[in-house]
Amino acid sequence: MTDLGPIHQFLGLEIERDRENRLLYVHQSRYIHNLLKTYGLSECNCHWTPQPTNNRLWRLDETGKPLDENEKQKYQSIVGSLNWLMLGTRQNITSTVSMLSRFLSAPSSEYLTVATYTLRYLRNTSDLAIQYGTEQQHKQSPD
Repeated sequence: MTDLGPIHQFLGLEIERDRENRLLYVHQSRYIHNLLKTYGLSECNCHWTPQPTNNRLWRLDETGKPLDENEKQKYQSIVGSLNWLMLGTRQNITSTVSMLSRFLSAPSSEYLTVATYTLRYLRNTSDLAIQYGTEQQHKQSPD
């Protein structure tokens, strides 16, 4: 076994330590930026919510045009990537990813639009991280 020093990255999760304040941050910023680059959304407009506020995925009708095989694979790839983010550090997109996952076998253009919308949301919030530990819990009170 070889000691490679403090961990900085593990399975796409980036880990940052603040030893002075005894805090640990876990995020996937690099993964999000690579994902946006893959789908040509590096310079896209941002959104503030994971899905459109005037739209509920379970109410989308089937009037949207069915996706061709290439677009269907793109949709499935986006949803798979969103699923990985959701499981890693972005539990705030759970509802959206869950609803998008229901239509993996027969998505329409409406669902691809919502998946792309979620990617635009991630561009806006790519710096969010999970924080472990707090400054207060490690300070000892004077006796």
